[in-house]
Amino acid sequence: MKKARLLLLLVLALPPGARGETIYAVTGSSGYPSDFALLRFDSASPGVMQRIVPITGDLWGTEASLELDPTDGTLYAFAFWQCQVLCPYEPVRPFILDPETGASSSADWPGLPFTEGWASDKDIHPLTHELRFFGPGNQNYRYSLDTLDLHVDAPLDYPGSGYAIAHSPGGLDGMGIETFALGYPTEPGDDLYLLRIGGPGGKPSANSGEVTVIGPVDARGGVRGFDISSSGAAYFSTHEYAYGSGDVSRLYSVDLQSGATQELGEIAVPGWTSITGIAVAPLGPGVVEIPALSRTGLAALALLVTSVALRRFAAPSSGSAPRLHGAVELQSELSPLAKPSAKSRVEG
Repeated sequence: MKKARLLLLLVLALPPGARGETIYAVTGSSGYPSDFALLRFDSASPGVMQRIVPITGDLWGTEASLELDPTDGTLYAFAFWQCQVLCPYEPVRPFILDPETGASSSADWPGLPFTEGWASDKDIHPLTHELRFFGPGNQNYRYSLDTLDLHVDAPLDYPGSGYAIAHSPGGLDGMGIETFALGYPTEPGDDLYLLRIGGPGGKPSANSGEVTVIGPVDARGGVRGFDISSSGAAYFSTHEYAYGSGDVSRLYSVDLQSGATQELGEIAVPGWTSITGIAVAPLGPGVVEIPALSRTGLAALALLVTSVALRRFAAPSSGSAPRLHGAVELQSELSPLAKPSAKSRVEG
């Protein structure tokens, strides 16, 4: 019993990323329009689905990406019609999704520009509350969700294309909020690369269009979604068509310092569908969040908890064994999709 309780304390003391994090994903079918579904699974076990619901309501198109608003937890989808040959640029339309029912409704965001399909992936800055996305010809956009104004920033100074984009949460190891993207050089057949848009620590910001190549990214298939969790862990999904076995979707983690990847497993998507976007859920209200605590600090915290537990369990006691109901209750209160309080706004 004491060993079991000690193990529970060790698990609870680990950083959230070590326990796995809740990921939402949208899948599309080969139909026209697509039959979309919303999936939920743990990053540590992508082959096991926690929930699958069909997306109903206003959402339509052939593909869609996902984004969670880090200020209030709202889940958005950005859908578009994919056209392969001689098609005009299509508008990417925003929708609000109910993560439990899959119900969708249109978001009224006037002034979003028409962008081609590869630019559908977008990400919301956790402090400025601006939507960052790219367009044809290395165009660099941000759209304020508070004022509904579109800003055209300096174009990306990188001769390639960025498909997927994500922001770091900031505060980790003393770093500011950074903008990352997964992109390809202009030469066909070249590998996928992890890019930083803007400078280290977000200075200068992504508004500058400054691009730094972090390193090559080793993954099978094409990127179909990219997100960074509130713990600082980065994930992306890929899609690959394998002759004889059909569509295969995989989940990877990527090191934002080097671009090194780890395949976490195949995602258990319904038959004849594939992942088109992912979003990592924020931590629930039952977890004591310390955004500014570094990875070193988290490790020290785990050692401290372990040391206290070992001394307490080793000490003789005439009473009953220490109770862990409080820790268990904290874990049980985690909601699938929590809505943290809005963060302060800053210029960025």
